[in-house]
Amino acid sequence: MFLQRIIQAGKFSATTAALTLAFFPVGFCQTASVQDDELPPPDQIEEIVVYGEKSMVRLRLELHRAEENFFTVFNSLNTKKEFDVECQYVVPVGSRRRQHACTPRFAKTLQAQAAGDMVIANMQYSSTPLGSRLKQKEKLMWKEIGELIAEQPEMQKAYVNLIKANRGMDAERQRRCEDRGILCNK
Repeated sequence: MFLQRIIQAGKFSATTAALTLAFFPVGFCQTASVQDDELPPPDQIEEIVVYGEKSMVRLRLELHRAEENFFTVFNSLNTKKEFDVECQYVVPVGSRRRQHACTPRFAKTLQAQAAGDMVIANMQYSSTPLGSRLKQKEKLMWKEIGELIAEQPEMQKAYVNLIKANRGMDAERQRRCEDRGILCNK
C-alpha cells in the first residue's frame, strides 16, 4: 500500500518500484488492515484441531496416572484397608531405570513378616511360603475389586480409563514394532 501510493503520486517509476519491492520483505507489501467491523462473529470463527502422535513417554505417563487414579478410587471404596494399594516409582535392585509399581498393603506386610521369619528361623523358610500367602490375599483383593467395579459407577469409570490407557499404550507399542519390522518386547 505504501509503495502503491508513492507510485500513484508519480515519485517513482515502475522500474524503481519493482527494484524497491525486491528488497522489501513479502509480508511488508502484503499487509492489509482489518477493521473491527470486518471480523466474523465469534461463533462463526473456524477452529483448526491438529492431532499429533503421542510419544511413548506420554502414553506411559497417562497409563501410570490412570493406574494411580484407579487405585485411589479403589482405596476410597474398599472395605479392607489391608487391600489398599500404593503406587510409586521404584528402582529395582541391579537396575538404574525407574519403574512404576502399585503394591497392596498386605504384600508389604507379608514380605516384612517373611523377612522376619527368615531371621528367626535362621535363614529357613516359614511353614507357609510367602508366595502362596500373597496369592491367597491377591485373589481376595481382586474379588473385591471386581465387586466394586460391578457396583460403583466411579470405580467403573476409573476402570474404563485404565483399560483405555493400557490399550493405547499397547497399540502404539505394536504399531512402532511393526513399523520397524522386528519383534519387540514389552
